[in-house]
Amino acid sequence: MRDELNSQLMRTSRGEERYLKLLTEESKIIQDEKRIKSVLNIFERDERESFCNLALKLKDSHEKERAHSRRSKYLHFVFWIFGGITTSLASWVYNKKIHQRIEKLENKVDKIETAKTSQGSGNYWISWIPGISTIKSASGWILSRIY
Repeated sequence: MRDELNSQLMRTSRGEERYLKLLTEESKIIQDEKRIKSVLNIFERDERESFCNLALKLKDSHEKERAHSRRSKYLHFVFWIFGGITTSLASWVYNKKIHQRIEKLENKVDKIETAKTSQGSGNYWISWIPGISTIKSASGWILSRIY
């Protein structure tokens, strides 16, 4: 539109009324262009600032994600070690208690056998207790497998 006005201004002589109208139109168009360019510059500046803010926030987010990843990796490792130690201790305590129970059973069997042999055949009912003769041999076998 501006080019069209310029061509009309070139063809019109300065003395004509139309020349003054064309000059005021051109002046308005130039002012509109300046206003539009200033608004466009403001929008471009805002866009650049917004993009910079987005880039900074994205970089910050990536840093936080990496830190979280490292932290969770180390926590996973610590809890894995802790779980292994806890499991080993629990297993050791459990085996210790089993060993103590088996020793108590062996002592009871020894007492029963000594009572059986010392009192002779008078306590024949002890031989009727199921498994008395096999408890001692079984407990020895179990202890040999555990320790």
